[in-house]
Amino acid sequence: MELLGHRPNRRRLLIALLVGSVLLGTLFALPRASAAGPFYISGAISGNRVWSTGDIWVMNGNVTIMPLATLTIQPGVTVKADPMVRLYVRDRGALFANGAPGNLITFAPNKTALNTAPWGGIQFNASSSGSVSWASFSRVERAIHAIQSSPPIDHNVIDTALYGIQLEASSSFVSGNRINYTNVGIQASTSGDVTLTGNTLTNMTGNPALAIYATNLQSVSIDSNIIRGVVATNGRVSATAGARGTDGGYAGGILVNATSTATITGNTITQLVGGRGGNGAANATGNGGRGGDGGSAAGIVTFGVATASVSFNPITGVTGGRGGNGGGPCFDLKGGIFPSTVVTGDINWVLGDIFRSFVRTGN
Repeated sequence: MELLGHRPNRRRLLIALLVGSVLLGTLFALPRASAAGPFYISGAISGNRVWSTGDIWVMNGNVTIMPLATLTIQPGVTVKADPMVRLYVRDRGALFANGAPGNLITFAPNKTALNTAPWGGIQFNASSSGSVSWASFSRVERAIHAIQSSPPIDHNVIDTALYGIQLEASSSFVSGNRINYTNVGIQASTSGDVTLTGNTLTNMTGNPALAIYATNLQSVSIDSNIIRGVVATNGRVSATAGARGTDGGYAGGILVNATSTATITGNTITQLVGGRGGNGAANATGNGGRGGDGGSAAGIVTFGVATASVSFNPITGVTGGRGGNGGGPCFDLKGGIFPSTVVTGDINWVLGDIFRSFVRTGN
């Protein structure tokens, strides 16, 4: 009777263990909801690898996707990189870094001190493949750089870079990206048939400051992009007594040259400012230096283009830079042998006003 009394308890224990095992297996089979890592990586990637949703990866040295290897980065992954570290994709290697709306892949610097160099970015080398979409990039030298490869690049957010997207001998389709605070927003060069459409480029600065630059291509189509806030840097005062100030930088919305065919349609361009010329240096023993020329500004410039079609591109708010003041000698505060407003600088400034309403083209 005692043994019979214990059988139901033993049976219930076995059932409980089975149910617990099923629940535990189900729990581990569910997608991870929280971040895993950080995982540190450098060197070569061989075979097929997946960085899973929620992971944090830190590149503490260059990472190279080797020939015939594939790295897939899922939505919601965070990738951090040390200064000047890059993610390279070699020939026949592949990178698929495709986030999703509301669940971007995040590429960011691992070290964020004020004077720290940026991280390097993603570089697709010759004959590599893949795509980058719905990803964010910050404090990076070249966010996406494609050399003799043509990955689609779309719906990324790039903030604070030297180049947002740089294409060399590439025929990439670049669309829907938002690029902010760069010297050059998008540059395509060397060769290729490139399409740039529906991108938003804001707050370019530097010398030159260019939103879109296309050169030495077979063809380029630039359409429906928004360009706002291209401001070139000002010239500087020389440390040498009596020296000329340096010229202000030039600002361009779209610049195309040495390209067989260019179609530029439906782009909205506003707020372009050439840099002010640097002041001439003072001279305690003679004439002060002349001021530097003001930098030009233009909405759209084409030259050396065999066939150019330019239409329906509203351009507003374009101002060339003012020339720098002449440097004053010890006995004359007017600025040495030149007046305080340099004529050549003023000419550039007037040209800047002309560019407000017209597109400059030439061969």
